[in-house]
Amino acid sequence: MGDFAVAAGVGISSNLRTSPLLEAARARDSRAQEALYLAHAPFVRRLLTRILGPSSDVDDLTQEVFMRAFRRIDAVETEDGLRPWLSTIAVFVAKEALRARRRKRWLSFLPTDELPEPPANGGPREESAARAFYDVVAKLPADEAIVLTLRLVDGMSVDDVAHALSLSSSMVKRRCAEARARFLRLARSHPELVEWTSMEVAECDR
Repeated sequence: MGDFAVAAGVGISSNLRTSPLLEAARARDSRAQEALYLAHAPFVRRLLTRILGPSSDVDDLTQEVFMRAFRRIDAVETEDGLRPWLSTIAVFVAKEALRARRRKRWLSFLPTDELPEPPANGGPREESAARAFYDVVAKLPADEAIVLTLRLVDGMSVDDVAHALSLSSSMVKRRCAEARARFLRLARSHPELVEWTSMEVAECDR
């Protein structure tokens, strides 16, 4: 993989600051693009998983994020701006996936087939709660599902969510509160989600 990949894997943190690496990636150097992928793919994969749940298509969607990113890599001027830019693309890809998943449910009338797989490292109680949580999230409008998961699951700040979604901070807070209210109404039918039903509105504003 060459020096670029070595640097991405060991010598440099995930917040890369080596401008020649980005310059090489913008010049369509495959080694540089591979290095950036290795450095940032875990972040993108985690973000997609937070939004969509542990799903078998997360790896494919991660690849899709980077395919789109490298097609427009000239839009990134500094490596400090790379991760926020990847967040924006990942959120857009996740939104497409959520809408496609909802369309498939409506057509198949088999909603349980589309539920994400439960996490492998949890016990039966955690697996049941995770499955119930993403079952409810899947019933939310895509825009609300994304804000809710980014704020209350991934723990992103209001400002970071606003940047990723190209929204104002006030809009993020309002959409999060609306998503929370809708989630709580739907979650009442799932005893596994009793802890989530104690969420406070203020959590959306923090």
